[in-house]
Amino acid sequence: MSGLDVISSHRLRRIVFRPARRVIALVVLLALSGIGCSPRTSQFEYFRITINDQSTLGVSVKSAIIRGAVIFFHSRGTNEFEMTSDAAHRDLVGALADSGFAVVASSARGDAWGNAESQRDYLELVEAVTRKYRVENVYFLAEGMGALPAVNVMAMGPTSRLRGMAAINPILSIAAADAAHHAEVMSAYGSADPATSDPMAIPVDKLAGRRVQFYVDQKSEISTDANALAFQRRFGKSADISIVDCSDGGGGTSCFDGHSIVKWFIELEKRT
Repeated sequence: MSGLDVISSHRLRRIVFRPARRVIALVVLLALSGIGCSPRTSQFEYFRITINDQSTLGVSVKSAIIRGAVIFFHSRGTNEFEMTSDAAHRDLVGALADSGFAVVASSARGDAWGNAESQRDYLELVEAVTRKYRVENVYFLAEGMGALPAVNVMAMGPTSRLRGMAAINPILSIAAADAAHHAEVMSAYGSADPATSDPMAIPVDKLAGRRVQFYVDQKSEISTDANALAFQRRFGKSADISIVDCSDGGGGTSCFDGHSIVKWFIELEKRT
């Protein structure tokens, strides 16, 4: 791609190309994020758009036929560059891209803890990405805090064909999040009630038939029982929810097994 697609805030149909200066800025940003350090960088195509004043980053293999779009929901304390921030994330994104997926993330207001504004950002990102890559199949990939907006958007039922969601050490309870990060949650919601975006309060029928797979490290600071297991207990009778224990004593890097996630996404692709 010779330039960068810029989609104006609130108007997804208006696309303006900004080649020179934005390409230079993108190279600098990629270098700072770490992805520029990889010898494989030249094999990738990068996609930058702005939606609701929130910057995004998309990664795919050059000249590849895109089979589907993966929306990456970042964790606490990060932004769209989390997916290129270290070797574990880069290997994960590389495995997805090599298998024909475009992976796209948004800054989504930083530590938004799933507030309504971040949900809107992601919902509009789904629409923009399916247009950009001309795909129908969409997959969600969330990490930590990112599971909060991911589940809420999934419950909204995007118009695209949402195949399923994978989540790494997901936070799925506002109560659990508030207990550990009260000041941040309150700041993100302002006068709004965080309970309105609690995945555990979503009506069970809203997630009926959804396919979800959690990758959890039992040694993570994020409680599996209060999040992944509690979510499975509440929605498991109507949704297909599986939990993979990826505890390895090595900082949870096994939870970023790109080949496992790719395999599961492809299995979902084959299902009706």
